[in-house]
Amino acid sequence: MPQLPTPVVRPATSADLDRCLALWAASEDFVVADTPGGFALHAHELATGTMVVAEAAGVVVGFAAVLTRSGVDYLADVFVDPTWQGRGIGSALVAAHFAGSTRPRFTFASAHPGAARLYERWGMRPGWGLATVALADLAVVEELGGPPTGWSTRRVGVEAVAGLDTDVTGRNRRVDLAYEVGPAGADLVGVYDGAELVGYGVVVNRRPWDRVVGRIRLAPVVAASPAALGRVWVAVARWARTNGAGAALTFMAQDHPLVGRLTRAGATVSGVDRYRASAPALIDPTRYWPSTGTA
Repeated sequence: MPQLPTPVVRPATSADLDRCLALWAASEDFVVADTPGGFALHAHELATGTMVVAEAAGVVVGFAAVLTRSGVDYLADVFVDPTWQGRGIGSALVAAHFAGSTRPRFTFASAHPGAARLYERWGMRPGWGLATVALADLAVVEELGGPPTGWSTRRVGVEAVAGLDTDVTGRNRRVDLAYEVGPAGADLVGVYDGAELVGYGVVVNRRPWDRVVGRIRLAPVVAASPAALGRVWVAVARWARTNGAGAALTFMAQDHPLVGRLTRAGATVSGVDRYRASAPALIDPTRYWPSTGTA
């Protein structure tokens, strides 16, 4: 058997994005052919974060991306070609980002034991679970009760929610919110109690790589208080349904009561990613359910 060439880790360029898309889609079982112009998230990572690739004999066999916001690193992507796994490529990609850095960091990861050891090596210890919840029809939200008296929802701009987002997440994520409403094709939906903003959610309408045609993504969701978080999600889901959405994919803290209510109404939990962080309080799951894209 011929010996495989040794991969070299280098900074990514725009010329690598199509190959990164292919690696990502193969791992996630998405549809590359129906994603015209590539995957906008990877272009966003390259433009506003740090992205590296592992290249062997002229072919990109892995990549990793980090988004740094307000001095906190989010490890957004680590993907390695399955035929090259087990050769330390993932470790080399992560080391290229974190070696010598003392910034706090976090990620969301599956329970794969190899990945768990890698993340713990870089100080990212396991915490709460982020459940991926699939709803075949948002009509199930009608079983969850109506919004509190005086609450309303409307489409808003980045600046309308940026202050609350920074207060809750501890990071200035304006560039990520701009990505959501721009290349990602999302709506920002503000939830108000009278004139007061009590939360917001992101509704992504264009998901051409999803095998469920027309399914939206409802995430992230942010609330001013823990008591409001579930209600904010329901309010945004109702807004999405009123505006024509049917099937939806969303992310919630695994132990939140709303997960159980939705599954009893017919939704399914298709997976759980584990929050891993160098400091547990980097994300507060009682007020913020992130998207695994920009967190």
